[in-house]
Amino acid sequence: PLPIFYLKQMDNATYVIVDGKQRLSTLFDFIDNKFVLKSLKILKFLNGKKFKDLVEDFAVYQSQIEDYQLYSHIILPPTPDKILFDIFDRVNRGGTQLNKQEIRNALYHGNGLDMIKEITQSDEFVDVTHIKPQKDIRMKGSYLITRFLAFFMYYEGEFGEYKYKGDIDELIEKALEKLNMEDENLLKKRKILISECLVISKEIFGNGAFRKELNSSKPINMNIFETSLYFIDLLIKSKVHISYHTVYDEFKNLIMTKEYLEYIGNSRDNPVKVNGRFRMIKKCYEEMANGK
Repeated sequence: PLPIFYLKQMDNATYVIVDGKQRLSTLFDFIDNKFVLKSLKILKFLNGKKFKDLVEDFAVYQSQIEDYQLYSHIILPPTPDKILFDIFDRVNRGGTQLNKQEIRNALYHGNGLDMIKEITQSDEFVDVTHIKPQKDIRMKGSYLITRFLAFFMYYEGEFGEYKYKGDIDELIEKALEKLNMEDENLLKKRKILISECLVISKEIFGNGAFRKELNSSKPINMNIFETSLYFIDLLIKSKVHISYHTVYDEFKNLIMTKEYLEYIGNSRDNPVKVNGRFRMIKKCYEEMANGK
């Protein structure tokens, strides 16, 4: 099936958006025979063919394209992004269902998401997470970085009086909106900081970074990922010298406690559990920084 399109009116113009890009023209370019089909995993026998080549035994495909109805949803300002997100979520259920990060990639495309994408494609990220961008088709890496940034910005007080009440989608959307409005210099600083945190995480925790018990055989836990980077950021900013051996031992002991495991268990995005695990991380850092 063809992808779902939506129309968004901005600056007295209407844009057709697919996956965050204005590319409805691709369909028309194919009909105008400007390129051949390639890399098709299904209907492989159509690879190498232009629209004009869809004749005789392939004529049915030409007819289907010509007669296909495109469904559009016109979003008029000032429709809140929350409603736009819900609409896009619902209309995409007709085909391959997109996960929420894939939907955000379409709705919040901009400099902030570009920065996040650059991080997930960096050697530093791949080296410590082993998530290769060419295989990460469901944007797991992007979700990890986005969640970290959302909580980091929240605990740094960047959202003013806003209080997180358990709606992780709302928090992430606020973060992406703010990131997309930031200038290149600030985004560059954020990227450098995250890259440094990733490098230090690898140096301290090795292949066990971001995993339960710091065990490399276990999968990455997103809550350990976001609290680990927050912890490393605190260490970087403090400029207090603490041996990597000490950091490893203290952090491992912390994330294996019953209390911390409860905070990353069921209902992990509940504000009580979110505040609890970040509070434990900050307390652990403070005790190490003070030599306790």
